[in-house]
Amino acid sequence: MSKRSNIKKITRQSKIMRFMRLSRSVSQERAALMIGCSESAIGHYETGRMDISELRLKQFLKTYRYGKDDFDEYMNGRPIPISLKDECVGLLNKLDETKLKAVHSVLLGFTA
Repeated sequence: MSKRSNIKKITRQSKIMRFMRLSRSVSQERAALMIGCSESAIGHYETGRMDISELRLKQFLKTYRYGKDDFDEYMNGRPIPISLKDECVGLLNKLDETKLKAVHSVLLGFTA
């Protein structure tokens, strides 16, 4: 296992691991308890700061109730569903300050 805790390298594998956890409504804390690692390790796996060994991958799949075939399908191009909230955050991160102010005004209108 390789650790590069100061460098994020979001990979397809890390995206799949995050999706699988969230699709089963498992918190990082709960996943860590079930797998037997730290909560920060779960975060590191999901942000690409740590590589996932084959043994750890098997633990993740068992914990999240997915098969290796499911994982392989996602690795081979099956679209990885993302939450609407995550997609919105991704879009917001791409906006410049002027556009972000406009979006902010719209969002405030929804929360009032």
